[in-house]
Amino acid sequence: VWFQWFWLMKKLNLGCGSTWKERYPDYTGLDNQDFGQKYVMDVFDYLKKTKDRYVEVMANHFIEHFDQNELKILFLGVHKILLKDGIFRITVPHKDRPEAWYLVHKTFYNEATFRMFDRAETDIYREFGYWKVISLITNNRRDIHCKLKKLEG
Repeated sequence: VWFQWFWLMKKLNLGCGSTWKERYPDYTGLDNQDFGQKYVMDVFDYLKKTKDRYVEVMANHFIEHFDQNELKILFLGVHKILLKDGIFRITVPHKDRPEAWYLVHKTFYNEATFRMFDRAETDIYREFGYWKVISLITNNRRDIHCKLKKLEG
């Protein structure tokens, strides 16, 4: 029974960064730089090769570093490793926040970016997998926090 509970609690932090252990101790870290986390590797290599499954995957100030083609691969990879009804937690800077425009950022976001997952007529978003928006909040720092639930499709 404890093994089943542990399996249901597995969480992955993509691009965990140096503060992963203090800020998100219940997540397994993955980053291409070594910060003492479990996985020191490229996210695309991990998503392609892993057999692990998770109840939740987090990308905190991470996905804005990828272009749209890379994001399709990333979203589909996360969809693959999530268990049924798994959650993909995303935090990105709002396009109106000055930090959104750093040169290392390749994509820009507002609330409509994520609301499109809920619109049936946006078939092009299906290239990113099937998702349902569970929550969408822009905080006072102008960070967008989005929770997507994996849907079968």
